[in-house]
This record gives sequence, C-alpha cells and structure tokens, in this order.
Amino acid sequence: MIYLVHGDDTAKSRSLILAQQRKLGVEKRIEISLEDSSAAQITEMGNNPDLFGVFPFMVIDISSASKDATDSFSASLGKINPKTTVIIFSNKSVSEKQPACSGVRSLGGKIIENNKTPDSNIFRFVDAVFSKNRYLAYKEYEKLLKAGTEPVYLISMLEFGLRNCILLNTGAAAENKMSPFVRSKSLKFSEKFTPEGLKGLHSFIYDTEKKLKTGGVSGDLAIPMIMEKVLNS
Repeated sequence: MIYLVHGDDTAKSRSLILAQQRKLGVEKRIEISLEDSSAAQITEMGNNPDLFGVFPFMVIDISSASKDATDSFSASLGKINPKTTVIIFSNKSVSEKQPACSGVRSLGGKIIENNKTPDSNIFRFVDAVFSKNRYLAYKEYEKLLKAGTEPVYLISMLEFGLRNCILLNTGAAAENKMSPFVRSKSLKFSEKFTPEGLKGLHSFIYDTEKKLKTGGVSGDLAIPMIMEKVLNS
C-alpha cells in the first residue's frame, strides 16, 4: 500500500505513521531521505523482503528533495512490490498537480494532508455557531474542512463554547476566571439560549461525540448535526 502524508503539522503526520506501523504489527521501519537516495536505490529496497519473506515498511521523506529527484521517484512508484508499505512524507503541502500526488492516486494509494489549524479560524467558527450566524458558521466550517481539521477537535471546541455559555447563563462562580474579552463575548452568546436549551445541547453534543468515537456517525455528519442543533436552539 502507498500513502502520501503531507502538510505542515508534522507531529500529526508522524503520529499517523506510527499508528499505521502499529496497526500492521511492524517492529521496524526503514526511514529514507530522498535527498540522500536515488529512486533506483529505494525501488531495490522496496522489492527485497527479509529472511522471513516480510516486505518492508518504508517512510520516504521528500521534504528537502529536489523537484527532479521527487519527480523521478514518483514515476518509479509502480515498480515497488505492492506488498511493501510505502509512506511518502513531506513537511509541507504537496500540490494535486505534482507527480508525488498524482502518482500515488494513480496507484490507488491514500493521500492524507495534515496542516496546522490557526487558532483564529477555530475560534471564528465557534463564535459564529454560538452567535447563530448560519452563513458565517458554514463558511468557517468549510475553511476548517479544507485545512483537514479533525472532527473530534471541532467537537471539543464546540464543547468549550457551550461550557462558557452555560457558566454565564447560570452565573457559576467559575465565570470569574474568564478573561474579560471571553466573558463579554460568551455573555452575549449565552443570552440567546435558555437554561433548558443549554442542558439539551450538552446532552446532544455528548451523545454525538460518543457516536463519532464508536463509529455510530461519521465526522461529515456529526459536526453539521451539532451546528444545526445549536443554530436552531
């Protein structure tokens, strides 16, 4: 199987690679920098199983490689034994038009882009949802989707926004620990909901998150479901 894992969130990409290695039960992986290796050398390694007949788990870092080297390697992907796991890694985004991307796709590989989500984007999204601005909420949601933001993270931030509304709506002592800016903003949002409505939202978000983590609902459905629940409350 061939994967392209790219984007500036290298920690997330590395975690994903490790998770795949563990999933396959592979003890060792081969780490190769394309900058220091040729396409021919990588192809040779990818076609040589160990003494037990097990084909390698290879991570090819193309981050610092030249365009010519990357293009040459991408063109040779089809020569590597399909039993070999090849993960092409880049610490920056790879364009859809680049051979590394089109080559992986043509071979039925999987492409995963991991980019850091600017805090300003996620907070604009949460603010839009709890201010019940449908147009802006979906506009910001679309941006977060394009950035590859995980649904679980989006739910955690929506829970954060809901928690602040509950604190302000009920006059809980913990509201005094909020910054003046967050308190002022959350107070305006909280006035749009009743205590019963907030309680219902808390239960709904909790149940939806549980379904997401257990496979009962997909991320593509979970987030819009929560958004609509808040927007219509």
